[in-house]
Amino acid sequence: MLWRKITVMRIKLLSTWSKFSSESEISPNVKLVTHQREVWDAITDPKIQVVFDTALTGDGKTLAGLLPAVKEKRSLDKALFAYPTNELIRDQDRQFRLWSDRLQINPRVGQLNSSELSSLMRDEGLSKAETLRTIASDKDIVLTNPDIFTLIHRLYYDKRSANAATIAQTWLAQYRFIIFDEFHIFSAPQVANVLDGIAFIRANATEKFPTKFLFLSATPDPLLVNALTKAGISSKVVVGSYQHGLQDSITHRRILHEVQLELVSSQQSLGGIEKWISENLQSISEFFARYPESRGLIIANSVFAAKRIVKMLKESSICKLSIGENTGLTGAEVRKQSMSTQLIVATSTVDVGVDFEINFLNGV
Repeated sequence: MLWRKITVMRIKLLSTWSKFSSESEISPNVKLVTHQREVWDAITDPKIQVVFDTALTGDGKTLAGLLPAVKEKRSLDKALFAYPTNELIRDQDRQFRLWSDRLQINPRVGQLNSSELSSLMRDEGLSKAETLRTIASDKDIVLTNPDIFTLIHRLYYDKRSANAATIAQTWLAQYRFIIFDEFHIFSAPQVANVLDGIAFIRANATEKFPTKFLFLSATPDPLLVNALTKAGISSKVVVGSYQHGLQDSITHRRILHEVQLELVSSQQSLGGIEKWISENLQSISEFFARYPESRGLIIANSVFAAKRIVKMLKESSICKLSIGENTGLTGAEVRKQSMSTQLIVATSTVDVGVDFEINFLNGV
């Protein structure tokens, strides 16, 4: 008989609180924490060209990037946000609209990836270059990916028979605040292209109208900071100010409740996460019965595992929850609908920087 030992490790995480800035209140219902204020100040500092915001996950790095984009538009003009995944682009578009309502602002925000560009070309009957010029003139903020940024500054979209730099000039003369989010998961070629783009833009910018760059990541790579330093580009690293285990506070904002984390060993050859879910489906259902307002997320290590889990949950007589699917092979409408279900089944890329309002998480 084959005996299998199950190892379970339980970890308790204290609550985490972020300190409010001394100049915190920018509107009746929005107060800034220290890293958000420091990023804003650094972006407006003429001596600083590149800013790194390394605040913890959940501490509002999205707002730290958005505020200079909308509050310093006279000096920065327009903003270009680059994200490593299309899922994150969609999520941040939703976040921007929520913040626009809270801040009572109305920036013209647009998404741009290869699929969106092709769709716009087809709908408008324009060429790729004409479509990009239209987007540049219409949008104050564009949410895109590092590859689109690279293709623009590498002059890929221009006709070789005319001025080869027309699109780059159109975009980079206006979008002078460029933000790279979750840059720690950029691939090595993407990082190299970003650095090349910064060098290209700085070589063509003027002192009167400089371009500012903001990198957002809770886990930055020091190699990038060192590369900029060696290139003579002045940068500043911003960190948050935190306390843990507080019960209440008027000087800090809670960004993480106390967490009970349970780590269970699981071998893929013995069924992995699918077997664990099958064996614990009754407990999962009881959790949602005790806490009916709960929402949960299951992260599988492949699209096919995620689809098998969705099928298992929907066909189970025990599970009475609404189930959503969010993977690379899930259609846009189904992905959108999944965000309103009780339990979302997704793959690992969906959790990078995406804001899920959940209190139940299972992953492998």
